[in-house]
Amino acid sequence: MNSNSFGGLSKETPVALSYKDLAKEVVSRLHIRLSSRITSDEWKCFCPYHEDKHPSMYINPDKFIYHCFQCGASGSLHQLYY
Repeated sequence: MNSNSFGGLSKETPVALSYKDLAKEVVSRLHIRLSSRITSDEWKCFCPYHEDKHPSMYINPDKFIYHCFQCGASGSLHQLYY
């Protein structure tokens, strides 16, 4: 067995993605429209649970959570995706 690999994974193989990368993946798969980035820590977007004229949902990719200030939906991005 090669000392640089373990079970088919090399040192260069990413084992886990960061929460921010996973959040980007969830947002893209659910086709959530990001309005703009408020800060690098929070994303403002349109809530998928109701019709929005103005973005009312915030996603914190570092904490992997979301909250809509209009309908009150909140939780982990896992809950939003599944």
